[in-house]
Amino acid sequence: MNNLRLLIGRKPVFYDVSDHIVQVTSSGARGKAPRDLKVTLLDSEQFSQINTNPGDGLLCTFLVDGKEFFRGIVVSDSKGNGRTVEISCMDNAMY
Repeated sequence: MNNLRLLIGRKPVFYDVSDHIVQVTSSGARGKAPRDLKVTLLDSEQFSQINTNPGDGLLCTFLVDGKEFFRGIVVSDSKGNGRTVEISCMDNAMY
């Protein structure tokens, strides 16, 4: 199984939410624009203290086996079914 790591935040504070990952979906080819990343995270008391508000200009970095797979901006977050949070990120070519 791949080692997945997801960081969300802004300098100087980034939160590692890797332990909360339920599902990750990406679209677009690496090196092509635009690309997006949709992540479903398990909601918990610990996670509720982490800011995912898209209005705050948060960055999202997703690594697979220690190599950067995606870097972009959090553009939406919403409560999913049950105890999950869905976050959508787009790379910098989203405009």
